[in-house]
Amino acid sequence: QFDVSLAEFLGVEYGYGVRVTHGFWGETMVDHGGSLLVMTGMIAFLPKSKFGVALLANGAIRTGAVAQYALACLLGRDPEAMPLMRVEKALKPLTGRYESYRGILQANVRRENDFLKVEFANEIPAPVSVILVPENFDAGQQSFFTLAEGGRMRVNFIHEKGETWLVYERHKFRRIGPL
Repeated sequence: QFDVSLAEFLGVEYGYGVRVTHGFWGETMVDHGGSLLVMTGMIAFLPKSKFGVALLANGAIRTGAVAQYALACLLGRDPEAMPLMRVEKALKPLTGRYESYRGILQANVRRENDFLKVEFANEIPAPVSVILVPENFDAGQQSFFTLAEGGRMRVNFIHEKGETWLVYERHKFRRIGPL
């Protein structure tokens, strides 16, 4: 049993069609966004400083990230210091095609919002695809977890000698190129 709700832990609440995020550069951010097939939109505002942005796009882009970036700029803050930018910088170089020793096993790593999805091309004792949840973004090794057999299983990306490696269970995959 948890003493604090997930919403309280994350500093985010939702109701009446809007999300309220506490602690956005010391302010409360109120936003609402959504998409419908080929259209995406977002409105976000900071009641305390009276800044707001409205975004409309033809296409499925991450308007929430763009809105936060714009609001950080309006506040005179460095948007590159935001957690979402840290996640962006950490996940992007991990995507790509991977293979094990002598190409026996292959895996593709794709980004899905703030997660990574690993799709295995060969039969290994694992699901065909798994979602990886970020845990740690240290420079030499990023750790993630997935759920397997009723528990958490750690999955690591290791950077050594200019190469990126994916370690999943007992398998080690080397990044061989982009998707």
